[in-house]
Amino acid sequence: MNRYICKVCKKQFQSKKKSQRLDLKIFKQYVFGKQTLIQLSVDSGLSLPTLRKHLDALEIPVLNPAPRAIILVLDALYFGEKEDQDGLLVCKDYLTKEIVYYNFIHTETKQVYQEAKQQLEQKGFTILAVVADGRIGIKPVFKDIPLQMCQFHQIQIVNRYLTKKPKLEPAIRLKEIMSKLTKSSREEFELLIYNWLKSYQYFLDEQTTNPITGRKIYTHKRLRSAVYSLVRNMEYLFTYQNHPELNIPNTTNTLEGWFSHLRKLLNCHTGLRKDRRNKLIEYILLESVRESAKLTAK
Repeated sequence: MNRYICKVCKKQFQSKKKSQRLDLKIFKQYVFGKQTLIQLSVDSGLSLPTLRKHLDALEIPVLNPAPRAIILVLDALYFGEKEDQDGLLVCKDYLTKEIVYYNFIHTETKQVYQEAKQQLEQKGFTILAVVADGRIGIKPVFKDIPLQMCQFHQIQIVNRYLTKKPKLEPAIRLKEIMSKLTKSSREEFELLIYNWLKSYQYFLDEQTTNPITGRKIYTHKRLRSAVYSLVRNMEYLFTYQNHPELNIPNTTNTLEGWFSHLRKLLNCHTGLRKDRRNKLIEYILLESVRESAKLTAK
């Protein structure tokens, strides 16, 4: 520690700037060096309680990317159990691979997306296009901007309804069609879905009567949900083909890879309090931005 002594009163003190830099250096070893607090306590010469106090008081520098025109890729990552779940919304510029915005959230709502859009625009960013997972709240917020729904998320939605190994012929055929989504044009894919509906509409419309209530319900509800999710999202699945000049990706994979990296780092520090975990995440975000800036500069 860099300590100083007042020549008049002999009181000891230390430079806040130097202390902050030293604490950031220790914090970097903690986050990326995968060292425990006990190891860092020995290396730094600080007692464990003092080290915790320093790291808790540490202020992570604010994320401050330069404003510009961006292709916005956004997605959320969730932590904790379902009953006590919270998440992290991250926005990344596909062109530079730099994270330009983040927010700790409880759930994805229209208001959360609206806040992200407003803050980015207030900082001077121009959003050329958006790539997202297709949640309901996203569409009205970005209605005047080209919106690409992640094709990988759409495949996941359909597969959840169909299960891994469907047994019914219509479900098997739909699963085969889904395997062609990322390789098709909109016209080709729409034709595949049109022909599928033409062949199996009768199957979708089958109804079963509840013997107790007498009410009729669709017999193949999950299959209906799968195919009609495709119909609802069709206009957003091929936006990238409508704007080839923008170089819009058709998935949010650029964020999925970063989320995987984040989880690996967090798994080295399990059992953290929520505020301490969030500080770790903020520092990882900051370092990610610095790394992107270095690569862009090259």
